[in-house]
Order: sequence, then C-alpha cells, then structure tokens
Amino acid sequence: MVNLEPEDIRICMCVCRKWRLLLSTGYFWRNYMNHSFDFTDEDEERLTGMLHELGSSWFFGWGQGMVQGLSEGDLFEELPRRWKSGIVHPVGPDVRSKVPDYKAMYESLYQLQKIQDEVNEREIVYTGSSENSGECPVDMLLFRWEHDKLPSQEEVMEIFHLNTNLRLDITYERSEKNFAEENELGEIFKCRRKLPSESIFYEALPKVLDDGFIKVHIDYQGRTNTFRPCPVFILTQLSPGWCGGVLTGVW
Repeated sequence: MVNLEPEDIRICMCVCRKWRLLLSTGYFWRNYMNHSFDFTDEDEERLTGMLHELGSSWFFGWGQGMVQGLSEGDLFEELPRRWKSGIVHPVGPDVRSKVPDYKAMYESLYQLQKIQDEVNEREIVYTGSSENSGECPVDMLLFRWEHDKLPSQEEVMEIFHLNTNLRLDITYERSEKNFAEENELGEIFKCRRKLPSESIFYEALPKVLDDGFIKVHIDYQGRTNTFRPCPVFILTQLSPGWCGGVLTGVW
C-alpha cells in the first residue's frame, strides 16, 4: 500500500474497520513517508535556491580593490540543508527518530512539497516590499516544534544556528491572521515562467499559512559588501509537532 496516492489511502480507510486500523498505525505512516520522500541531504557542493544565495562565496572587483563574500558559516554557524525530496531543514539529529505522529509529519511534508514543486516548475521568486531591489529564490522548510506558540526570535536563531557573534539587525513580526490577509501575494511573489495552466501556488500557500505566522527578517553587518540577500523566514505551525513555511530573502 505504500505505492498508493494519499487520496487512495483515504478511500481504502473507508473499506472496512480492519483496513482503517491498519492505515492508522504509526508503523504504516512511517513506512509510507519513507517511501514517499528522500531524506538524503543534497550535495553541499551543488547548492541551489536560497541555500545557494546564502552559502556561496561571491567575488567582485574593481580598480585595485576586491570585495569577497562571506564564507559559509559566517552568518549561519551551520547552513541549513535540503533533502533530495526538496525540503530545507536545519542541521540536527534525524527528524524521523522518535516521532509521536508520523501521519502529521507526512501531511506537513506533503503540503510543503506540493508548493515547492510549483515553485520549481514556475520559477517563483520573492520580490518582497517595494523597498526590495531584487528577487530571491523561494524554498519550503520544515523542523520539529513541540510547543503551543510559534518560535520566538531567539528560538529561530538557535534552531537555524545563526551566528550571534555577528551584529544582527532582526525584524520579528507575529500575526494571528492568514498570511494572504496581510499580503498581496501576487505582488510579493512573482512567476518567472508562465504556463498555460493556472498556478496553485497562490491558493496553496495561504492554506499552509492560515493559522497565524511569524516573519523574521535578518540583516547583518557587512552584508552590503558581500552581494548576499538578507534571509527571511515566514513560519507557521503546520501540524502537531511540526513547524515550517518559507525561506527566502530580500536585497
């Protein structure tokens, strides 16, 4: 049954009580999740998306001067990683160990991967506010979070291993509203690649960020000389035990 689509599993659960019990066990959802998603980290030498923007060294020279980008680890003591299934996660122990609810974890991953696939296919970028002077890639991310409230500013810094030795200028916003109620999605997210079919992104993202969110914008000393964007986290409670959302940036 691990080859079934999620919609087919819901149908099978209605067949009989025995099937419903079988398809409700943590054992089944753990195997189904591991079959559906590749949890191998991507090669660090081939970073793409926002991780490439945050983790690469850039050089720019003029005249006799040279400005060098920050090396990996200067802003992040440990740069987040991306599973081959496409979802970004902070560095830490294997998130699949001692999971109280594998179904909740699967559902969180499934939501995020659908959006990430749409982002990749349509080359969706974040343009942010009118003050932003560029475009940044969009990545979906996930991490374990077993608290009632969304992470504080300090907890976000700890989860993502931000370097507190740098002089950081952090803007932390918390809202109980749906993200789409406070933002015109068509203005802050742009599709670079137009396709005949209508994009599901502008409908799917508000469903993920529908129960309140936090937005964390991080500027840091020396960034303007490194040709790197400021990272921006837009996070929400995805399901019991799991938090995640968008990792992007502004220039």
